[in-house]
Amino acid sequence: MFDVRPVDETGDLDWKKIQSIGGPEINQQVLRKNYCRTKSSEMIRQQVGISERVMTTKGLIPRGLPREPEGSRACPGVLIPFYSYSEPEHKNVEACGKAYILGVAVESDDTPVLHDPSFRIKDHLSCINEISEEKYKNNLAEVLEGQIEKRRLQQQELLSNQIAEQERVRIESIKRQEELKTIAEFKRAQNEARQLEIEEEKMRKQQERILQLEIEKKKIEMQQKILEEIQVANREKEAVIAEEKARIQQQREDNIRQEALVRKKQLQKIVEFNRSQQLNYEESVIAERGKREEEYEKWLKAETLSLQEE
Repeated sequence: MFDVRPVDETGDLDWKKIQSIGGPEINQQVLRKNYCRTKSSEMIRQQVGISERVMTTKGLIPRGLPREPEGSRACPGVLIPFYSYSEPEHKNVEACGKAYILGVAVESDDTPVLHDPSFRIKDHLSCINEISEEKYKNNLAEVLEGQIEKRRLQQQELLSNQIAEQERVRIESIKRQEELKTIAEFKRAQNEARQLEIEEEKMRKQQERILQLEIEKKKIEMQQKILEEIQVANREKEAVIAEEKARIQQQREDNIRQEALVRKKQLQKIVEFNRSQQLNYEESVIAERGKREEEYEKWLKAETLSLQEE
């Protein structure tokens, strides 16, 4: 049998060109046949007890009821549990599927061939179904037991955590109550001490106020006594001043009366002098008038004579 696969410039297989030859439909068929071939080989090896397997199931975990696979890894008519493959195994399956161009898959992952007449996938369908169902039941029972045990442990842990939390809350509540009681007693003692200080301060201020009032009262009494003494001295002084004023007024009045008498006498002398002067003046005026009348008569006569002579 000749190898007709295309190669690149370096002599290696050109996988892009190889995959492009078959087209998408042929590639999907190759992948589907590859998956079925790998799965059937694995189940057969497990049944006969061969330790060396093409694909391990250590990383497979059942995730639900048996179902018919879909997609590129589907085998028509084969029901298998829904397993979650680990990443390396999944990559190996995909790589193995991409290695084939035409025909069906073989166990060799290195050198794919165009045809393997010894492989018949229909012969292994019933075996795959039986082994898959039995393995699914066993795995499901183990998973259920593990989940039940895990749930029981979780419930026990949750219960212990709840009990511990309740105990912690109770202890914290007791501590908090003790702290609140201590704080209340401390505040009560503080309030009593403060109230006692307030009462003492009030008594002290009241005593100081009484003492201050007594001092003020003594000061007022002393001031009143001094004021009375001042008032008596002022009254005596005012009496002396009044007497002095009365004496001065009397003396002034006497002086005024004396001056009035003297002034009256002086006025009488002035009046008598003025009267004598008036009499002398009147006598001189009468004499002057008589003299002028005589002179006028003389002049008149002279004028008359002069006129007559003319």
